[in-house]
Order: sequence, then structure tokens, then C-alpha cells
Amino acid sequence: MNVHCWAPLLLCVVGTLYAGDSPLRPGLGEVPGTYDVRICKGSCSDAKPDDVVVRGFVVLESKEFDVAEIMEPIRSVFDYGYSWDDKPSGCFVLETLKQNRTYAGITDIGFTHWSWYKGELRFGLYSSPDAWYTTHVTMSEDGFTGQGVSSGAGVAAPPDWGTDVVVGRRTGPQDRMKCIRVAIQRLPK
Repeated sequence: MNVHCWAPLLLCVVGTLYAGDSPLRPGLGEVPGTYDVRICKGSCSDAKPDDVVVRGFVVLESKEFDVAEIMEPIRSVFDYGYSWDDKPSGCFVLETLKQNRTYAGITDIGFTHWSWYKGELRFGLYSSPDAWYTTHVTMSEDGFTGQGVSSGAGVAAPPDWGTDVVVGRRTGPQDRMKCIRVAIQRLPK
């Protein structure tokens, strides 16, 4: 058996298995981009606008960035929507339309970190020491759809809110400045 013939194929397979947070997934659409997002209790269809409890936008970037790239005092307006020690790979701005229905929207402007897990794209939109909100979405050519889950421990455990429907519509390329412009508007005068 000629080992040299198999070496390129083996490298290709191993490289694919260990690609990590690749911005591309064949047939699923490209992750980096800016997305209008709706978080709903119910269908989240345009025909049922009353189902929307939180709306806004999410920017998912092609790679992690250092928050020091954003100058103070602008950086201080952002909160963290995720709880692990990774650098952020995105940002978001959310508006809560209906209170006490989900943990999404508690942080109205923040950093997030996206990753792939078992074929789903996941990113957080809220995090505290004892509570968090995580999305589990599937990419498409137009954006993403899936679920969001409010979780917590002890007194922070949410009531029986159930899962949310999360829909993101791609509006353009990744644009962190969209988050920064909102942060600038929120600076004390």
C-alpha cells in the first residue's frame, strides 16, 4: 500500500474534524454578518407581531476580537452576554417589548461569543453569575432560526417560561460599528 497516496486525504479529513469555529459550514450559509433578530413566544411570523418579546440586531464576526479595540468610555456601555473566558466574536443591541417573559434583553447592549456545537450555532445574549440566556440556531442562506433558553440556578431559575423562538434575518456583512454607534448614543451627556 502506498502511504503517500493517502496522506493528503488524511490531512484533509483531520483538518475538517478540527476546524473549530469555522465561519463557513457547507450548505448552511456563512456565519459572519449582521442580523435583525426577533425573540418570540410563539411562531415569530410576520403575521403574529404580538408574539415578539425582544427585538434588535446581532453582529457575528469571523474571528474573536480584543475589547480593548473599542475605546473607553464607549467600551463601558457594553455588557457581556456570555460567561466563559473567550474573547468576544460579536455584539448585539436588544430592545425588550414585553417584560418578564425571557432573560433575553436584560442586557440591552453587549458582547457575545459564537461557537458550533453538534451542528448548531450557539451564542449568548445574557449572563450573570447565576443566570444566562443561550441561543441554539441553524444557519440558512437568509439568516438563522432556532430556539433560545433562559436558565438559572437557585433564586435566578426562571419560572416556566419554556423555550423562545429565535429568528435572525441577515441584513449585511459583519458591522461592529453598528453596535458602537448605539453605545455612543447611550454615553452620559
